[in-house]
Parts: sequence; structure tokens; C-alpha cells
Amino acid sequence: MQVGGRRRTDANDYFDMLRGRYEEFREAAPDDQLPVMRYYTYIGHEIRVGHVYLYEEYGTLLIQGDDGQGDQPGNPCEVIVHSHSAQVVLRYLPREAEHFEGDRRPIGFTAR
Repeated sequence: MQVGGRRRTDANDYFDMLRGRYEEFREAAPDDQLPVMRYYTYIGHEIRVGHVYLYEEYGTLLIQGDDGQGDQPGNPCEVIVHSHSAQVVLRYLPREAEHFEGDRRPIGFTAR
């Protein structure tokens, strides 16, 4: 389907659903909980998501974040993934616990 001169893909739909669900999840967060998003690689490594980009031309997502644990910063990570294999988890963490500063910022979403 063409939208504004561009062809919509499954990646567009997944990106829109992911962004919408994250916003709903964030708005529904109890005051004592911090909403976060995690991406898990196929071998089980956890990436703390900071930003999700949609590359419409290629139908792929670029997920940026880091591989740190708890309140420790990790190495910056970028995962280029097809929307069909982008497994992310939305969850709440206790707000009073020590967290990496990036977890306290809302996740960014950008379509390119």
C-alpha cells in the first residue's frame, strides 16, 4: 500500500504498534514503577533499548541501546533487525531501585 508516496510495509505496522504500545504501557505505569524496554538476541543477551529507528526503504528496524546490567553502563549496541524477528519485552522496574540513567529517559522512536 502506498502512503504519502511511500510503500507501507510490515515493518511500518510493527513500528507503529510498538511505539503505540510503549506509550500506552508508559502512561499506565504505577507511580512506583519505571517502564523499560528490552531486546533479547537469539542467544539471550539483553539490550536495554534507548531508541528504535524504522528504515522504511529496507523494511528494517535499528534498535540502539547498551548491554549493561542493573545500574552499570554497558557497551553501546546497535541491532539491525527485520520486524518479523524483533522480540522486545516491555516491563516495569521498581522506581526506587538503582537504575542506569538511560532507563529513566523515555524511549525514542524515529522513522527514516
